[in-house]
Amino acid sequence: SATNAKLDSAVKAVKEGGIVVLPTDSCYAFVADVNSKEAVQRIYALKNIDPETKKPLSLLCHSISQISDYTSGMQSKAAFKILKSTLPGPYTYILPASNKLPRMILEHKEHKKVWKRKEIGVRVPDDPVCQEFLKLIGNPVLCSSVPIDTETNKLAVEGSEIERAWAHRVDFIIDNGAHSAD
Repeated sequence: SATNAKLDSAVKAVKEGGIVVLPTDSCYAFVADVNSKEAVQRIYALKNIDPETKKPLSLLCHSISQISDYTSGMQSKAAFKILKSTLPGPYTYILPASNKLPRMILEHKEHKKVWKRKEIGVRVPDDPVCQEFLKLIGNPVLCSSVPIDTETNKLAVEGSEIERAWAHRVDFIIDNGAHSAD
């Protein structure tokens, strides 16, 4: 299991603008500081995503209250109820972004029409290691699933696959065994 020392190193790496691979409840994910333009661009590069046509990354949050800080989608009682009954869990909710989020992660030339309303996907993963990381770092992080093969976009589910494919290209990996969405 991931030790505190590993988690501390992962938190430090992200705070310094690095990219970390973390287990979530559905797959492994690249995570980056929401305010680090460089780290965000590195995730796009790692995944061979053209930054001009990029789809936005999601936000990993520790709690629903954190979601309400970074989005403005929780005004309705109904929305809050749905989130409360399903999170933590392997769901991504698309909500209007609040102005706490840097503009660079919300601007998409290609998706101008779609993203006019500046939305972001938010998640509260049901994974103890990921939860502990999010608690330690104290703010949401951007995330994107880790492919084993950027050609086929097959997702990485085994920590050992990640070590082989990505160790030389990211700053820190927390290997917590097999993680898959099924």
